[in-house]
Amino acid sequence: MASHRALRYAVSVIICCVVLLLVPLSHGSVVPSSPPSNTEDKVQPFTAHQIANVIPTGKQVCTDGTYQHEAKTCCQCAAGQFLVQHCKKSPEDVSCDYCESGKTYNSVPNSINSCHPCTSCLQPNANMQVDKPCTIARDTVCRCKDEHYCDGDGNACLFCLPCDKCGTQGVQTPCTATSNTVCGNSAWLIALIVLVLVAISVVSFGIMWWKKWLCFRPDTPNDGAPGAVGRSESPEIQLLGAGELTPHLQEMADLIGWKDMKAVALKSNFQPAEIESYGLDHSNDSKEMALHLLMDWVQRMGSAAPEELIQKLKDVNRKGKAEQVAAKVRR
Repeated sequence: MASHRALRYAVSVIICCVVLLLVPLSHGSVVPSSPPSNTEDKVQPFTAHQIANVIPTGKQVCTDGTYQHEAKTCCQCAAGQFLVQHCKKSPEDVSCDYCESGKTYNSVPNSINSCHPCTSCLQPNANMQVDKPCTIARDTVCRCKDEHYCDGDGNACLFCLPCDKCGTQGVQTPCTATSNTVCGNSAWLIALIVLVLVAISVVSFGIMWWKKWLCFRPDTPNDGAPGAVGRSESPEIQLLGAGELTPHLQEMADLIGWKDMKAVALKSNFQPAEIESYGLDHSNDSKEMALHLLMDWVQRMGSAAPEELIQKLKDVNRKGKAEQVAAKVRR
């Protein structure tokens, strides 16, 4: 390796000496032995470009690489430029021009005759904005707007999506430019809702049975109950007490029916709006409506309920049903 360097150095020195010897001749020196001539022979000096091509420097002429065109090797245009004309005599005499700043770019050395258009971050509904503007040697770099993310590689992202809102669940991992929000664990919230619903159901069931127990517990004689004045139980016919009607209420409600039970309630001073509310409470199921209206009616009538029920059915011209009820409430 050292011998090659020494040889190159010696050649360079010899060439420089030859150039120095030839330079004086170019300024009018004449060789004595030569005959005069009408045309003076002149020797042109070496240019710096010629010397640089002769003397090895260890550097390449094309810093951005080369390409082939019509069996010639030409230098590539640098990044940020495009080719205007191919080389003709030497690799470096290609003609290049710059891309239009802010509109076009070429990011690598090239031999193409145009520049790429800059990417726009302002496409409709893309939810993106400019992160780094376009230059002649680099395309625009876009990023998602605030509260938006792109599910994938940000450089290849075409549009961004809105980040999820967690509400009462709480945020476990915040939303970033490349990932959606991760909400907290909602299992505890679901469990709480289930517990509340179960508690409400238990309380409602307990209240319902408590009301039934109050309604059908054994009653003490109540001379002031509605319908008791001016009436006395026949000694020949003993009727069941109000508290003993419980096992028979469903059967009696089915016998009487919703329409006639409604008429009995109206005769007993129940308000029309109050009666209609049973339809809302029991999804217009006539059997359930008749049963619950009968239960509340018995509770209001107290110990006189069996006798009152028979009488009210007669009052609304339902003598046949009155007799059937009477047969069921006899001891």
